[in-house]
Amino acid sequence: MNDLYRRLADSDVPTLLIGDFNSRLRRADAASKDETMQLLLDGTDLRSAVADAPKDTARATYPANAPTQRIDYIFYPPRFFSPTDAQRWCGTPNPPSDHCAVTASLRLTPSVDEWPPHEPLPSLKVRPGE
Repeated sequence: MNDLYRRLADSDVPTLLIGDFNSRLRRADAASKDETMQLLLDGTDLRSAVADAPKDTARATYPANAPTQRIDYIFYPPRFFSPTDAQRWCGTPNPPSDHCAVTASLRLTPSVDEWPPHEPLPSLKVRPGE
């Protein structure tokens, strides 16, 4: 995953990494045995849109009926985006998923008009297991 992200980041194309990662970010003050998220984020410039959004929003996403764990994320590179809002949406009374949905509004920085022209993206072939 890191290799794929780096190839995309090297192309100067704004890239988001979004999904259910089934892992929590490790806080600096917490002793966590789960290093998955740290391994994913090491060596990238990705940041969490929910954590960085200016509006204080609930962050736990799982389980949907009583969220206590934050395992769903929207990651963005700050050189291309700045979050303006983030929300958590839980279906009630019968949620369609066992996770709450996470949404974020991101502003392009700089604006699209200020971007230099670029070549089309090269084909990124991903081998099974990557």
